[in-house]
Amino acid sequence: MKILYPLLCIILLLADCDIKTGDNGNPPPPSPPPIYPADYKTYILPDKPSSNPDMPKFEEKAALGKVLFFTKINGSACADCHSPNHGFTAGQQQSCGRGCEGMPPNRRPVGTDKDTPPVKSPSSIGVVGSKSLLWTGLAGSEKGPMKGLVHPAIGQALLATSVKAHNMILETERIKTQHPEIFEKFKNIYPDVVEAKLCEPIDVAECLAAFQMRLVPNDSRFQQWLKGEEKLPEDALRGLKAFSTKCASCHKPPYLGSDEFYNVGFPHLVNDIHDGTDKVNEGRHVVTKNTEDMGKFRTMRLATNVASHIRWGHGATFDSLDDCIKGHQNIKEISEAEIGNIIEFLNMTTDRNLLNVKPEGSL
Repeated sequence: MKILYPLLCIILLLADCDIKTGDNGNPPPPSPPPIYPADYKTYILPDKPSSNPDMPKFEEKAALGKVLFFTKINGSACADCHSPNHGFTAGQQQSCGRGCEGMPPNRRPVGTDKDTPPVKSPSSIGVVGSKSLLWTGLAGSEKGPMKGLVHPAIGQALLATSVKAHNMILETERIKTQHPEIFEKFKNIYPDVVEAKLCEPIDVAECLAAFQMRLVPNDSRFQQWLKGEEKLPEDALRGLKAFSTKCASCHKPPYLGSDEFYNVGFPHLVNDIHDGTDKVNEGRHVVTKNTEDMGKFRTMRLATNVASHIRWGHGATFDSLDDCIKGHQNIKEISEAEIGNIIEFLNMTTDRNLLNVKPEGSL
């Protein structure tokens, strides 16, 4: 018994040593430092705007803009290519506006009057945080047709309501006859405008812009975590840290995007309608005409319920976030584990309230 007791002590000491040093005899790796919301204050999104000094009756215009967004004018509505269920982008690879029928993902062009751009429909979420919009930055550009407008969202909406773009021009008599409730709303919001001048493109654009400017995804689990109201999974927190290191220099907080333009090597859309040679594929060069801007596109905002998008990349040529990140040629030395964690983080930025935005009434 006197011999067995010392042997037992030695065995226990050796076992304790193995636990502390690990199976290979080396000390276990240190635990990663904790991640605190206070370290990521720049990621906190602002509240949804309820006023704008340059847009009188902002809330009333936003309410009318919401109605217009979901109302089919001349056969198409904004929501046909900017579906709330898909982060206010198209619910399919190819955006399909004028000259198309059906609902995503089965909306298809008919006849010869097709409106099927060769780029993915940009999300309407977060436009309030941008100084320029569209993949080329045309809306809000000094050299584009949007110069001098209150906000580039008005320029974006003005393009969308023009005859040359989506043919959503509102003719006063047609609106008065087919949508009298919309006509009455215009009369109440613009009381100083004579009836014959109601529903002008610039006024329609202003209302659509006001609605889109209120699309701020500030009720996501990530935003709640930043406010100390929610816990996030460890892999999502690791993803936040990896995102801040690998991605945030271009996808800047709080909207995880920027007004900067880059060529990241994404392929253009090629299908039975487009052969990849459309002028818009020149990117920023379309606006600036500078050689160095050829093939550069604006940095996409990722705080746009991006996990609910159907396709990714300016040409909608990636069918998963995983493939999109792997196809990003400007990201260096990123591991599979980091990609997975970044995707988990982006999942936490989804604002489910914006996924369920619906039109008012039955319009």
